Amino acid sequence: MKDYPAAHSMDSTWFAVDEDGHIAFFDTGEGGPLPAADFPMGGEAAGMHEEGLEASTMIAILLWERAKNDAELRALLPDDEDTLEQWIGWEEQELLLISLGVWAYSGDYGGVPYARLGTVKRPVTLADLPEEIADQLEDAKLPVRFASADRVAPGEHVPVHSWSGMWVDLEGVAHPTEDGTDPATLDEANAAEAEAPWVPEQKVALEGEALLVLLRTTLRQGKEDAERWAASEAKPSGLIGWLTKLFRGDA
Repeated sequence: MKDYPAAHSMDSTWFAVDEDGHIAFFDTGEGGPLPAADFPMGGEAAGMHEEGLEASTMIAILLWERAKNDAELRALLPDDEDTLEQWIGWEEQELLLISLGVWAYSGDYGGVPYARLGTVKRPVTLADLPEEIADQLEDAKLPVRFASADRVAPGEHVPVHSWSGMWVDLEGVAHPTEDGTDPATLDEANAAEAEAPWVPEQKVALEGEALLVLLRTTLRQGKEDAERWAASEAKPSGLIGWLTKLFRGDA
């Protein structure tokens, strides 16, 4: 058995492929349902899959692919993919994914269906990805079409786990997860929440100069944050840090 976190899916992410070969990113939020297997996962659930897949990794891969034919974009990127991943902060990940061709969905408490966050203009397909990433997504399929699905209930298609022990279908009916709540004792507040579809703020895909502006800001801030973190890690702490400062005259 896989060792799921106590919260099951809190602060976790996962990717899936639809019937058209389109790629989608799912953020569980506080309690979105998390597939039990076969779907590359990130965040809290990264260790529950043989090979985790973070949003920052997907963004870095797509940026490198675009940069091959875009000198202006290439000039913004660092020299290696690992550094680029470190510079991509979580705040703009969903907007970047949508702008780069990946559908994005967000979950909510109570195991309600995921809601789509915006419309993708030129969807990335499985065939567009490097072989090692495409292999990870090969079995991560849902029998839906992201282009027309403004909500997705993964529990309708695959076994899921959730923090609340339940998942909700597209009709608003709550179901227990395999290790979750008995249907007869489902929390009334969760059931009421499930009946009113949650609609998050929509994000508009960016193109051209607008996307470059976002990238300049995001990567500059990410670089500064990474450098700050590296500098803080390099400084001795505790007793050793105090003695170092004392002998240097900083204490």
